[in-house]
Amino acid sequence: MKNKIWLYTLILIAAFGLLNLSGCKRSEVNDPGVIGPAGFRVIVTGTANPSTLYIPETNPEVTSYVKANVLNNNGTPVVGKTLIFESGGIGYFRSLIDQHAMYSDTRVTDANGEANITFYVTRTAYVTMTTVTNISITLSDDGRLDNTNLSNASDTVPISIVPSDQLGLILSGRVMISNGQGVEGVVIQLTGTDGNASGTVMTDSNGSYGFYVSPGWYGTVEAVSDALKFAPEKYEYVQTMPVSYSRFDLDFYVVPEPQLAVDKQVIDIGGLGGQVKIYVYNNGSTDSIDFVITPQDSWITVDPDTGKTPVSFEATIDPNTTTSSRTGKIVITATTNKVVNKTLEITINQSAGPTLALSPSEIVVSASSSGTVKTILVTNPSSSDVITWKLKNDTSWLQESPQGASSGSVTGSTFTVTIQTDNTETYDRVGYITVQAVDPNDSYRELTGLTAILKVTQRGTSSRVPNN
Repeated sequence: MKNKIWLYTLILIAAFGLLNLSGCKRSEVNDPGVIGPAGFRVIVTGTANPSTLYIPETNPEVTSYVKANVLNNNGTPVVGKTLIFESGGIGYFRSLIDQHAMYSDTRVTDANGEANITFYVTRTAYVTMTTVTNISITLSDDGRLDNTNLSNASDTVPISIVPSDQLGLILSGRVMISNGQGVEGVVIQLTGTDGNASGTVMTDSNGSYGFYVSPGWYGTVEAVSDALKFAPEKYEYVQTMPVSYSRFDLDFYVVPEPQLAVDKQVIDIGGLGGQVKIYVYNNGSTDSIDFVITPQDSWITVDPDTGKTPVSFEATIDPNTTTSSRTGKIVITATTNKVVNKTLEITINQSAGPTLALSPSEIVVSASSSGTVKTILVTNPSSSDVITWKLKNDTSWLQESPQGASSGSVTGSTFTVTIQTDNTETYDRVGYITVQAVDPNDSYRELTGLTAILKVTQRGTSSRVPNN
């Protein structure tokens, strides 16, 4: 009999324990118990932006963006979980399907474990005094990933609702660029001090924004952006000088940042090369930008190689001595701080190089050929570039014409060589006339590598030349 009593007692204890276990609500602690392994709980947290909504007098509705974040106990985002968002009785959500109002709706967490929903309050909301409505966020299946019978994980997000007759004073303005055009989508942050109201709004298509605050409010109004800077940076009210009347002129202007710019970013030039003036300026503001100029190829030189905007510099491109086109670069680097683009590249495309050719390229005359005149044709067989040239002669018994450079000394024209004296020596003598390409605007500037040489051989007295 005693054994039976003990047996019934153990059965009752076991049954009582299982009943208690099945009714546990655990979403905030690990559960190392009977049903599953420890470490599978999740945590739901929510935020609202803004956290205070002012019921409008004219606009159809105002909105707050409610965001929920779902993480497991290791801090890893939980993806693909359905969250239930429920209104606290004031305001509503909109269905993703047909946009009709709903007091409860669901969203699914994304790759970051986040789910977002927009909360709406209309001007018809029946609120006679400032009220707090709580948005509840609940994980629909459970707070435990390993067992769906345990408690839900949830959070509550409070949003203050202020009726239109208690809106108070207005702090408003615009965000603009220098020409007065409004900038849409800039976040304006209202930060109350010592418990004063705070919130955020975004500028509309006109760049306008506005807040309602109570008389005596103090804190800051600030435009916030990662990409833009503003002047002024913020408006500030202190406790000794709080808001006492509405302001409609709290404007922010986008501050243009210095930005390097040039009037030519791509230069196409013929095989002869030449000089190109390049204008460097600040396209973002009126500030001067210091910079250095660095050619990336040996056939490009610049003068000067440093500067301060706005200014021009000259790039000199040497003749292309190859039969292929080539591309080079000039890099301009800002040395002034806080420039949007620290470097700027200029691309130079140069066509295939021209060549100088002589016809004939060699002359042979007899020893007694004094006074003989020969005519030589200068051409450019490689390209359509017209080459200006001059003659260089270090041979005393030869006389070239024209001497130096003249307006007619271009490819397609001729020059003459006159044999000045007879050769009284037994052996042949050789002289050379160099045809040197020059800058058409400056004959003293020779184009490096672009030459042709005429060879003149005058026989000695013991030699014979079949035909002069």
